[in-house]
Amino acid sequence: MARDKYVIEMDEYFSQERFSKCVDASGLDALLSKDEIGLIEDELHKCAESFEHAARNWFWIADETGRRMLFNLWDGQRIVLEKLEDMRSRGKSPQVVVIKSRQLGLSQFGCALASHQCFFKSNQKALIMSEDEDKTNKLWNNYILPIYRDLPWFLKPRSSSLSIKTGIILDTDAKKSSEMGLRSSITVTPASTTGYAGQGTALNFFHGSEFTSWPVFDDIIERGIEQALHERPGNVGILESTAKGAGTTTHSFWNRMNRLGENARWEPVFLPFFMDKTHVAAPSRGWRLGDKEEKRREGVKANWVQCDNKSCKKYFNRIWAMQDVAETQCRFCKTGTFKPYHITDEQLYWLSNKEANAKDDKNIKQEQAITAEEAFLVFGDKVFSDAAMDFAAWSVEQSKLLTPLKGDFDRNGVFHGYSDGSSGKCHCSGCEVDHSKDNRFLTVWELPRAGAEYYIGADVSEGIGKDWSVFFVLRKGNGTPDVHVATYRDRSTSPFNLAYKLKPLGVWYNNAQVAIEYAGGGGTTADVLFNTLGYGNCYKRKNTTDHSRTSVAGGYHWQTTGATKPKIITFFDRWLKDELLLIRDPDLVEEIKVFVKVEGSDVKKEAARQKGSDYHDDYLMAAMIAVYTAHQQDFDEDGGLEPFKIDPTPDNQPYTVKCNACLFRVGVSDPGKYRKCVKCNSMHLVASRNFNIKIQEPENPYRDILNRNPEAFEGATYGPEFDDKPYENYW
Repeated sequence: MARDKYVIEMDEYFSQERFSKCVDASGLDALLSKDEIGLIEDELHKCAESFEHAARNWFWIADETGRRMLFNLWDGQRIVLEKLEDMRSRGKSPQVVVIKSRQLGLSQFGCALASHQCFFKSNQKALIMSEDEDKTNKLWNNYILPIYRDLPWFLKPRSSSLSIKTGIILDTDAKKSSEMGLRSSITVTPASTTGYAGQGTALNFFHGSEFTSWPVFDDIIERGIEQALHERPGNVGILESTAKGAGTTTHSFWNRMNRLGENARWEPVFLPFFMDKTHVAAPSRGWRLGDKEEKRREGVKANWVQCDNKSCKKYFNRIWAMQDVAETQCRFCKTGTFKPYHITDEQLYWLSNKEANAKDDKNIKQEQAITAEEAFLVFGDKVFSDAAMDFAAWSVEQSKLLTPLKGDFDRNGVFHGYSDGSSGKCHCSGCEVDHSKDNRFLTVWELPRAGAEYYIGADVSEGIGKDWSVFFVLRKGNGTPDVHVATYRDRSTSPFNLAYKLKPLGVWYNNAQVAIEYAGGGGTTADVLFNTLGYGNCYKRKNTTDHSRTSVAGGYHWQTTGATKPKIITFFDRWLKDELLLIRDPDLVEEIKVFVKVEGSDVKKEAARQKGSDYHDDYLMAAMIAVYTAHQQDFDEDGGLEPFKIDPTPDNQPYTVKCNACLFRVGVSDPGKYRKCVKCNSMHLVASRNFNIKIQEPENPYRDILNRNPEAFEGATYGPEFDDKPYENYW
């Protein structure tokens, strides 16, 4: 956006020779007329009221080449600013954590925002922190110092100190003047400087650059910055960085803030690579979109919108304040409409070409990411393949447009809950109870469907307050991908009482088969479920043979051993890699990524836990158990993970093809694909329709997403005898 015309005229007017002795905005009464003072005061007021006005008209910075330029908001910077203003409008202290692609200008944005807060307001203290001294010097020399130095004299506050060691102190020298200055300051420091992170002072602004590279992130933030930066609407905090690795303390911090959503102190923002308009390239001759590019396009469409006004064209998060803003009015120009963003072939080709030319395309994923989760790379001896992890992350991105229900069962086995943004209103028709303060252990992405086949995998913790207890609910695809439909996740209920939660969950989902890890606390849960509560559809282990070819009888409940754990891991990896399992929850994707081999062992595998991180494998274990036990009867264990194939016959297939040469008949699902007789190789074939077999349309697992109707669950039920249960018994 160009500089305002009156600003240019004002700058020229106050640059006249008669103002040459003016160095700052102090002592104006003796030098200026009443009209001139009024003009300056009006501009000071406009600058104080609007960061964008002050920045694009008066803030001069140096770019990467050292060229002097005015600060103008880029697309990514504008999104962060919108987030800060949105938080302030909700009465929160605007504090954000930003994971971004490289070269999106967040460092210069933070410096400019700190300058605005301290140059136009009194009694403000800002702290800017980068990863090391070199980066700190760059922030000072390229952004902070030029912004202050090049302010016109009539807007520049008086300073008593101006050096990188002391920062900018906007005040008068008490020894030389009796006047009072702004009493504001901006300090810059590297994170490697131990002992200073805002201790002993109150901060009004904090900007942390490249925080994923800080040596002691938790100490700096929790024991320093969060104690100094009080949560008030006028105080601003920005943490920004590219991602540096999965399983780290900063990855754990990012995911924790994501889980908390609007309840997070640092609300999360992600900025993908296409926010930089230079990241485009003309596709080479013959280049076509592959499966990877198509998935990237779908992921972008699920997460981003762009204004269709050609003079605006600004990006925005598709999900904002828990609402889908697609097809709503643009909040920037007020005339256009936000449309799901269709990432261009030129942008996709630029990224693909970068990956093709890189020695290790992991660095490209980290620094030029499309989603935050793919930017956090797995280092070490990974258990799951890249293809499996990529599809898991992609399927979660596609699920973002679903609005899950969260809640719990009442004593009658009825699920009560509500979706975020619904003000606690229960989804059950006729229930007027406010559930906003209730437990929300159960997350439901898809209500039970009549006739569907469900399986539950359960991993139970040893006791209250330890690891998580997780129930993973799977709808078996039977020809289409399996779908993750619900998760119960709790760490405050004893293994004994968990059985009383697991039974109604299983009954609700069409008497689903329940497979419980029969170890530790899971043994208690399994015994109570099977023996005390009499739940009939508990998993029964398949009869197997050991290495001596001796038959081993099956038993109830799942047991993870040195022999079974590799099987469920291999099976789960294949199911994801072959795109046969659709996952809903990003928490599960995290556990998949940080699940690594333990050093010095070929068998043991567990969640990678860096000091200070908070990663578990309970969710993953429950998911692997559910997927494996749902399909164990479909596979030959001795022959590997190859499914038994049902031989097609004219009686079980919708079409029959007859060879006129040898009279051989075969049943097929698609006669168009049967070109030659498998017996005599003749092409003289005749197809006929078997009207006793119904031709089924392939199920689209994302039908509800595409229709944008989260309530469109065919055959949905609400629990056993739902309409007859009294709501007043809810607890």
